[in-house]
Amino acid sequence: MEYSYLLEGFDKKWSEYDVLPQKEYTNLPAGDYIFRVKARSFQNILSEEGSLPFQVGAPWYQSTWTYILYV
Repeated sequence: MEYSYLLEGFDKKWSEYDVLPQKEYTNLPAGDYIFRVKARSFQNILSEEGSLPFQVGAPWYQSTWTYILYV
């Protein structure tokens, strides 16, 4: 199997197909994302697309309560 990934809200286009069944993102800014993945077999049979919505929160030092404390 080969896999292609797209992180909505971050990536501009689908990745090239790769045999690794994982994808790593680092230093994502705070926000809402949808991770999408699709697979194809070596016979070129495509799978249905899977998706996982998730949210990255702001670090604790950028929270509203911390800004109030700073002031």
